[in-house]
Amino acid sequence: MKDTHARPPLIATLLAEHVHLARIMELMAAQLDELANGSASDSHVLYETVSYMVNWADRYHHPREDLIYGRAAELDGQLADDVD
Repeated sequence: MKDTHARPPLIATLLAEHVHLARIMELMAAQLDELANGSASDSHVLYETVSYMVNWADRYHHPREDLIYGRAAELDGQLADDVD
């Protein structure tokens, strides 16, 4: 029997990516907390997390979200205002 409530593959992928991105942000926040407390932080970890967020998320993740938002805005005028 097919699960009629299963998420579409793109939505499932985006949700999994959000979990992954949240973990990366937690890692970065921990490093920033170290800096704020005057402790040694790992500058390489900070650099790599920022680089990942800019290069990967902005290049691959956000454009797919933009497609979904754009299509949703086509279907719902109020949503179009919210998206803008």
